[in-house]
Amino acid sequence: MMALRKAVEDGLVDCISTHHAPQETDSKSVEFEYAKNGMIGLQTCYPVLKTILPGISEEKLVELLSTNASSIFGIQQSLIDKNDPASLTIFQPNNRFTLSVSGIRSKSANSAFINRSLQGNVVGIVNKGQVILNSLT
Repeated sequence: MMALRKAVEDGLVDCISTHHAPQETDSKSVEFEYAKNGMIGLQTCYPVLKTILPGISEEKLVELLSTNASSIFGIQQSLIDKNDPASLTIFQPNNRFTLSVSGIRSKSANSAFINRSLQGNVVGIVNKGQVILNSLT
């Protein structure tokens, strides 16, 4: 884990993604060999990175989670322009919270980070002129 953190901090990692694979309770409440793989990832990605990499800048996180992947895969990046609908993520980097089951916004509540104190959270998005806000967890 420390080598991976150092690789991110040293710029050896180009981008970070999450395998968001939530599973409902029935898929997980079985013998281990029959349980489906996966847990939530989208809701906790940003706060987990903020927590385990406290010295990383917001600009670097945006690059790792968004703009670098767009460049690597040749995807046109969204621009902020008064004539175009916005596509933005709104986050609070300094908000500290404890992830609770009741605060999870997914079809499942299986996460390795339940009852853990995390730094930073996504407040919402602006997409195609529509603002969608999360309640704080």
